[in-house]
Amino acid sequence: MKKRILTALSVVVLFLSHTVFAQLEFIENKGQWPVTFGLKAKLTHGEFWLTGNKAGFVLTDFGAGSADPKRHAHANPEKARYHYYTMEFAGASSGASVAGESPKNHYHNYYLSKNPKDCHPHVSLFETARHQNLYPGIDLVWNEEKGNLKYQFELKKGANPSSISIAYSGLDKISLIKGDLILKTSIGTITEKKPVAWQEINGRKIPVACQFEIQNRNKVGFRFPQGYNPNAPLVIDPVLVFSSFSGSRSDNWGMTATYGENGTAYAGGICLGTKFPTTPGAYSSHFSGDSTGINIYATYDISILKFSGNGSQLLYATYLGGSEAESPSSMVVDKNNNLIVLGVTGSNDFPSTTGAYDQSFNGGQNVSPYGPGEGVVRFRTGSDIVISKFSPDGTQLVGSTFFGGSLNDGIITLSAQGTSALVKNYGDAFRGEIAVDTAGRIYIASHTESTNFPVAQAIQNTKSNSFDGICARFSPSLSNLEFSTFLGGNGDDGAYSLQVNNEGKIFVSGGTTSSNFQTSAETINPTFGGAVDGFVCSFTPGQGAAGYRGTYIGTTGYDQAFFVQRDLKGNVYLFGQTLGNYPVTTGIYSNPNSSQFVHCVNSTLDTTRFSTVFGTGELQTNISPTAFLVDDCGQIYCSGWGGSTNNIPGYENGFTTNMPTTPGAYSRNSDGSDFYIMVLSKNAQSLNFATYFGDTTNNGNGDHVDGGTSRFDKRGIVYQSVCAGCGAQSSFPTTPGVVSNTNRSNNCNNALFKYDFSLLKAKYQPSAIQGCAPLAIDFNSESVFASSYKWDFQDGPVVTTNFDTIQHVFDSAGTYQVKLVAINPEACPGADSITRTIVVQDIPAFAGDSISFCSL
Repeated sequence: MKKRILTALSVVVLFLSHTVFAQLEFIENKGQWPVTFGLKAKLTHGEFWLTGNKAGFVLTDFGAGSADPKRHAHANPEKARYHYYTMEFAGASSGASVAGESPKNHYHNYYLSKNPKDCHPHVSLFETARHQNLYPGIDLVWNEEKGNLKYQFELKKGANPSSISIAYSGLDKISLIKGDLILKTSIGTITEKKPVAWQEINGRKIPVACQFEIQNRNKVGFRFPQGYNPNAPLVIDPVLVFSSFSGSRSDNWGMTATYGENGTAYAGGICLGTKFPTTPGAYSSHFSGDSTGINIYATYDISILKFSGNGSQLLYATYLGGSEAESPSSMVVDKNNNLIVLGVTGSNDFPSTTGAYDQSFNGGQNVSPYGPGEGVVRFRTGSDIVISKFSPDGTQLVGSTFFGGSLNDGIITLSAQGTSALVKNYGDAFRGEIAVDTAGRIYIASHTESTNFPVAQAIQNTKSNSFDGICARFSPSLSNLEFSTFLGGNGDDGAYSLQVNNEGKIFVSGGTTSSNFQTSAETINPTFGGAVDGFVCSFTPGQGAAGYRGTYIGTTGYDQAFFVQRDLKGNVYLFGQTLGNYPVTTGIYSNPNSSQFVHCVNSTLDTTRFSTVFGTGELQTNISPTAFLVDDCGQIYCSGWGGSTNNIPGYENGFTTNMPTTPGAYSRNSDGSDFYIMVLSKNAQSLNFATYFGDTTNNGNGDHVDGGTSRFDKRGIVYQSVCAGCGAQSSFPTTPGVVSNTNRSNNCNNALFKYDFSLLKAKYQPSAIQGCAPLAIDFNSESVFASSYKWDFQDGPVVTTNFDTIQHVFDSAGTYQVKLVAINPEACPGADSITRTIVVQDIPAFAGDSISFCSL
């Protein structure tokens, strides 16, 4: 039997709508009010009273948008409207009492009449109110947090949180929306933010999953879905950082996304016209395709957007392309903050740079990258792989090269009429991945039809059949091909994903119809199992076949391994699709008979550590995988999309309806055509979080991507590109203040959403960002779940503190990049950082007839 409460527990709830009147003060009752009330406090919109087992709220609306007649000259108290409601703590201890804590220096005097019995001088005021022993071993504390009213239950060891029951009276309606408790009154709505709970162990706060629970029409309690054992997994409390359309007025399809420096976000796709929102100074503001509309589906450009970390600014937006078609497959940012794009082009005038490995188009044949049911987008002159590198500000193409042979490269499609069995999902033809190591070397995984595809230090020197997977490595400048190899057998082979370890060993995953794909006898599955199998292989450039290991992944049915990841111990994780009886390890999280798998093997590919499936429990694929991560704590993140776009003739996959979701999800409902994001605990022991994300009103044109990779960063933040709003709709969910809340085109827009699953979040607010030396600034940490802080002010030693606020004096003029590192060893990762710019100017200085001023 699982042991329950082992330590004290705290549960905090913030009243978002109850702002305090100036500064919160609890006034004691010394006889100036009825004895039934113990303490009173003022709010901006009224006041509230506390007794031993009850809180009563009197809300006031003065009309004309005025909350307080003392602050608003036009408010009329005679026309005010009032609403009264109470919170009664049902079943509270008979001896429960309320008293003030943290007394203030000043006091109130009450002289109600000339009778001395009505005179009450020196009435004390307090910052905090406490219901002592409200329930056995449970106190309730009221105070202020950043201008809002907050209450907090404090549970001693052994106390039972299920005894807490709050009975509301006098409300019009009680509801739960995205974890928040919504209290509707006749004059407005009060929001009690979803509760935050933790246990303090050895001075550290350990988070505990906690939710409101409406027990009947008017009673509310708390539930703890994962218990409150300190050995339980840490709780994920995700935040939608932003979601934005591109704002393009031309048709603009979403395909790939990645993260950049300081939380910046990149979205890549294609644009089919001249009205993409390029930014001043960007590499190219010129659409190079056919803008007449005659051949619009055969000539389009790559489109790239870089968003600020909160999505409020478009840092740059640019075209990339030539006179024919091109498309991106994957993007990554190197250590110097250069964006590197892997794509495919049919343009002989695609921009290449001087000194690049290959500056000319290699040719091919007319090809459609899509399967039956679409067939509108064509590479009329064939296709080459292209790799392009942008400067951090997007103004320069610092490297760009063609890469290919005389037939089609970078697309999994045999001809304009036929497709491969590997193309199971809409957009599969554009799969492939780009990676970069700490030395800046660039790696790609892709595919080719060309027998004369360039090879160097190859594991496999010749192409085996119709098309093979390929893996290659380039120098940082894209001037030298350092390694390139075929990966394939007697069928069709596609290389979709790759990882590189610190020793330069490469791990590649993909799909194959080859019965003789190169495998190793001692691996977990050296024998071909069905019509389509997944695969994973590893090798080190320069070691030849001697260092190669490979294995099939899957069942006797359809299987493909679309993504590969590694953990800190070198174990290999695969995320893919199956239509077979995929093995599920005993004792781990699973949705039996489902068609998305996660499989973990050791670094030598000879031992399965665990495998599982998730989805609707039907042997029908629900999502097309788009992003995958194993973080440094072993948690597993999966993202993908499914629905109507993936169910057209030629694909006929399933829908997203009825997939598992968790409390606190952004959305627990799906129209069947949405994105799905999930997080499994270490070793897939449990489902930590799962949500839908998308337009639940768009039943005709579901949210999707048109091929390509998106990414999670190592903190567990997903950067997901979406082909959204197709049919000129704007109902895809966006957040306030972003670049564009609407789809401005006559069809689709590339949307990007950034969803943060990390527990520890660094944030701070300085009291000033510029001023004259000497400049004293208060730095207030607003970090989430931090237990200590490191401040680097750049003009002295790094300061470590456990306090949220610190003051620093800048004695000299200069521009300082002030960095805060928020730390909590119990989080994963255990540290997060943020940097902000502080400008310190000189005091006024005189030099001859000139004067310089320190502007404030």
